[in-house]
Amino acid sequence: MPNRETSTASSQSLRDRCILITRPREQARELTDALRTRGARVLIMPTIKIVGPPTWIEIDRYIERLAEYDWIIFTSRNAVEYFCRRWSFDRPPLRPQLCAIGPATARALTARGLAAHLVPPSHTGEGVLAAFPERLDGVKILFPRGNLARDTVPEGLRQRGASVDEVIVYRTVMGDPPEPRILRSLEAGTVDVVVFTSSSTVENFVRLVGQSNIERWKDRFLVASIGPRTSQTIRQRGLTVHIEAPASTGSALVQALVTYFCRR
Repeated sequence: MPNRETSTASSQSLRDRCILITRPREQARELTDALRTRGARVLIMPTIKIVGPPTWIEIDRYIERLAEYDWIIFTSRNAVEYFCRRWSFDRPPLRPQLCAIGPATARALTARGLAAHLVPPSHTGEGVLAAFPERLDGVKILFPRGNLARDTVPEGLRQRGASVDEVIVYRTVMGDPPEPRILRSLEAGTVDVVVFTSSSTVENFVRLVGQSNIERWKDRFLVASIGPRTSQTIRQRGLTVHIEAPASTGSALVQALVTYFCRR
């Protein structure tokens, strides 16, 4: 059991640190609350927006055929939310089993009265594939996805013999221009850490801030990443990854920040 001094140091390790979150405001609350509980000052710069598809016609067609599927695989909370905007409880019960890529996605299902039958121990597309059998001949799978989702899961499942239908249920688009105070804080070096939770948050951060500003300011803040895929994009955009979560979850990201600053 950790002693009181260690516990107190951990809980105060982010005190007065200024941390910039780049995910959408409506999805940042859990992460923001956890950081503020540990004393951090949090700024939010939503570099992406999550919106629905231009039309729901294709999604509705798949929902009418849900009884044909053995599995529905959700690889994000957004996929759950937008899928469930069209599927409602006055429809027939879901026959397929449900796979959630990680605990946050599983909780999104639970919040809508659904239960994940499978949550892989590794919360990545590769982890999803590892959780399924090597042969899936005759298995029919529905994959509700975003417009920027990787092809790792559907292509990997097809290679094992599964029939996979993909349908875009949400889109990730550019966020609004940052508030002037955010840019002033980045320029002044008063932001301690910029946190990225997906590759799209990285790409749009660079676009919204401007490549020339990134080059001038990148040594004035640390960079925290939610996982290897995001870290790869960060490095491709000329930034250094100082902190990387050991698992692709918000709680692991917060713990990685706490650990980093406890050691300083």
